[in-house]
Amino acid sequence: MENQDIANLKLLITISILITLSLANAIILCKGYYQHIMLIKEVRIKLMEQEKQIELFKASVEAEEKQR
Repeated sequence: MENQDIANLKLLITISILITLSLANAIILCKGYYQHIMLIKEVRIKLMEQEKQIELFKASVEAEEKQR
């Protein structure tokens, strides 16, 4: 009976370790995915800002040409 209890305890510890490692892995993967999404959004925002600056530059050039 004592051997059965030790085997059950070992199994419980092994399963607990595997569950803990799985949860840690899931957290790491979610964090990496979130960082990837945030990086994509940041790049899109920078591109939009650059496009806006180009449009403003073109508008200022047109305004100068009209004044001449």
